[in-house]
Formats: sequence, C-alpha cells, structure tokens
Amino acid sequence: STTLPFNSSFGLITVQGVKKPIFNGYKMLHMMGTTRVSLTGGAPVRNNGIDGFTTINAAADSLQVLLYNFYNNITVSGGDTVNLAINNLPFSGPISVRHYRIDSVFSNAYTVWVRQGKPNPPSTAQMNAIKAAQELAECEPAKDTNLAGNSYSKIFVLPRQGVSLFVLSKQSNTLVKNGTSFSGQTAVFSLKAGKVTPRGSSIRIRYELPEALGAWQSVRIQLYDMSGSLVRTLVNGRVAAGLHDLNFDARDDAGRRIAGGYYFCRLQTPEADRTAKLMIPR
Repeated sequence: STTLPFNSSFGLITVQGVKKPIFNGYKMLHMMGTTRVSLTGGAPVRNNGIDGFTTINAAADSLQVLLYNFYNNITVSGGDTVNLAINNLPFSGPISVRHYRIDSVFSNAYTVWVRQGKPNPPSTAQMNAIKAAQELAECEPAKDTNLAGNSYSKIFVLPRQGVSLFVLSKQSNTLVKNGTSFSGQTAVFSLKAGKVTPRGSSIRIRYELPEALGAWQSVRIQLYDMSGSLVRTLVNGRVAAGLHDLNFDARDDAGRRIAGGYYFCRLQTPEADRTAKLMIPR
C-alpha cells in the first residue's frame, strides 16, 4: 500500500520519501577515506560478530573506522564490547572525534514507525517523527580531545546488527561561516541528554555554543515524543556562548509529569540543528 511509509519496495528511499537505514549505510561508506589502512582484530564466527575496515583521507588529516556487528539471525538482540585501539595516527595534538551509529535507536526511521504501532497511514505528527529519525545520527556528542601522542582508544558496546563509524580529524583553527573566516577556535555544537534518576528528580541536558559564532546566539531547545508531538520548549531566546546545563523536571509545557520512555531533544540555532535521544525510566 502506498499509504505505508515502509513496505516491500526496493531501493534506499520509500515511496513516501522516507530514507531507509541502508541509506545511512551508504552515507557512512561515502564518508570513508581514499586509502585503506590495516585493521586487526575482530573474530566473526560463521560470519557472526564484529568486523570492519579503516581508511585515511588524501590529506592525511582524518581517519575513519567503520565497525559492524553482523549476525545471520536478524532477530538477535544485545550487544558486544569493542576495545578500539588506534595507533600511529598521522597527526597529533587537538582532534575532533565523531561517532555515528546505525542501530534500532539511531539513524533508523523504520524502528520509530514500529514503535508507533505501524500506523497505516501515519498521522502528520507520526510521519514527522519518522522523518526526524531518517538522517545519519551521532550516538554521542562530538568530542574535542588533545592527543598526547599518536594513539586513541575507546571501549564501547556495539549492538548486534549495528554499525558504528568513528571519524577522527585534526582540528582546524579556522571556521568559515557564510563566507567569513573566524580564526583561533573551531566551532563545535554539542547536545547531550542524561537520564532521570530512579527517584524521578530531574534530568540534566548539557549543551555548548561555540564562542567563535558570537557572544550571544539565538537558541531553541525543544522536547518531542516519539510520535513527533511537541512536549516542552526548554529554551527559546538569546543565550550566551559557552557550556550550559539545563535541569529538566520531566514535565510538559502544562506542568504535567510525562510518561516514561524515549523522547527527542532538539537544539536549533541559525548555524546548527542537533538531536539527542533522552530516556525517562517508566
């Protein structure tokens, strides 16, 4: 049926114009570099388990590590621990680390539709929520770090049937915005949502606005449920550059306590649009 956002059609985009998770798989491949470098480890058993490959770009200032946790059983759940160790990087000093993910939570419009109960057809709000999840997403905030040497390491859990892409890039000292150069600082917008304590007190939402784009910036931070309906507007106005913490009391705009489950927290400025998933225990 053409009213279904997902059906048996082939291709990377559905009839309804929704990007399938495989679309983001191709985006990850497009982000890989031009030269493949050695990757050791990974122990797939009968094609089940973690494997991947690594590349570097032509300028030798960015390294890409793509890891996937493939299982022949499509209904498998859980995850496996990855101990990622990168040695002999061609650069050192300040770097940025981006971690992109495709799994049942990130970069996956299909699972949003499934959690909605597979509506046929979805309402406007439901379709908005589906399309809000269709783009390639980062599973954690972008991180700036300073390499003491030429190595980087990280331990994390990669869900089964999930894909992670790490992009390590040497930081530039110049930001270009609307044709104008800003020197001395890299612009990095970040948004991180924590988790409500078991006692149900509050949730901390941390975000950062780069000083390179001005001392005061227009910011809107809003919370949406999985159907795409607006739950709460947390910030809507001018905010000073720098690091900020919001204490969210798990209530909607009317002051009612919201139900437990997953929500989208969205930060918007004239230069950025960031989304983080937020989980409130039931």
